[in-house]
Amino acid sequence: MGTRWVLVVAALLSFATGIAVSEARLAFAPPPDAVAHGSAEARDAGLARQFYRGLQAALDGDPEVLASVLAPDFLEHGCAPGGATTALPARAVAFGELFPGSTLTVEEIIPGRERLSARYALEPGASTANDWQITGMGQWTTTDVLRLAGGRVAERWCAEPDRLVMMGQGTADDVEATGSGIRRFTVELFEMGPGSAISITQRDGERRWVWVTKGQATVKRPGAAPETLTGEMATESGSGTFTVEQNGREPARVLVATLAPLASPSTGVPGAWVAGGPVEREVVAKGDVDVPAGVTLDAHWRQVVLTAGTTLSWLGEGGVQAIVPLGGAAVATIGGSGWVPHGGSGVRASERAELLRAPDWLIASGGAVTLTANGDGGAELLVVELPWK
Repeated sequence: MGTRWVLVVAALLSFATGIAVSEARLAFAPPPDAVAHGSAEARDAGLARQFYRGLQAALDGDPEVLASVLAPDFLEHGCAPGGATTALPARAVAFGELFPGSTLTVEEIIPGRERLSARYALEPGASTANDWQITGMGQWTTTDVLRLAGGRVAERWCAEPDRLVMMGQGTADDVEATGSGIRRFTVELFEMGPGSAISITQRDGERRWVWVTKGQATVKRPGAAPETLTGEMATESGSGTFTVEQNGREPARVLVATLAPLASPSTGVPGAWVAGGPVEREVVAKGDVDVPAGVTLDAHWRQVVLTAGTTLSWLGEGGVQAIVPLGGAAVATIGGSGWVPHGGSGVRASERAELLRAPDWLIASGGAVTLTANGDGGAELLVVELPWK
């Protein structure tokens, strides 16, 4: 009897001990959903770091890593400067080209169940953009909120617009000027709806540069194969009529720069082009410039956003540029000569500071130009330049 009672008591103690150990394990172990949530947070933090590694790669010239992390319908909120629609990978690549050697450092990632926040610092490299120089950028630290879905970054909210200041740019091969002396320099923007076209009549002595800065369009010339442009440029010289036709799903924005003799009928612009379909046209800059004999012309366009405290300087000594404010305002200090229209009249400027805001424009030649963002809102600028050599 004594032995049997000992066995019974031992069994009861063993059962009770098992219950106590099990309860202890349950007390100290996280519940299954907490374990899953913890691993999800680690996974999301890893994806966020991959996003910023991709952003660094884009700054270094490779947008593919960043593009592979973004969802097909990726959205940004308050991130693009000036309300730009340029995709983030393209903005980052353009910024890296303007500021080579830029570095991005992630300082903190705070995970959440649906979104996470990340604080990072960006140190721009030295600006090297032909004759352009941007100063006052400095290092800045900011915070993003990211929403992740399906293993991709689906949305990004920014505490302040990013400072990827170059929103778009294009260039052209060197071409010979078609004449010298006083010439009319005109910059036009065409917003082309689906199925629309513009026909431009070009006369002897004129030179045109046609860039498709958004969407897609095809340039057609008599006796030549059609040329489809997407973010590219076509140069037109000689006489005749050429046509630019919108194609693709999205509307196209076409930028046309013209250098023409003052006697040319096209310098008055009306009658030089005929539209078919939904086309809106705006002359955004026009002025007279003195072109030296025997020069070769280069051509560039850039769309930039100057954030508060940032200065853009053009250091070239030969050529002409049109500077068009698309938003905000900038203070322009002009060396050499320039023409700043105000309400239809003009002010000749030399070594003067002028406040530049839409619908004004600046035509400058023969000296340096410095542009400084006016106020906290910054300025968005379209710059078309024709350096000559």
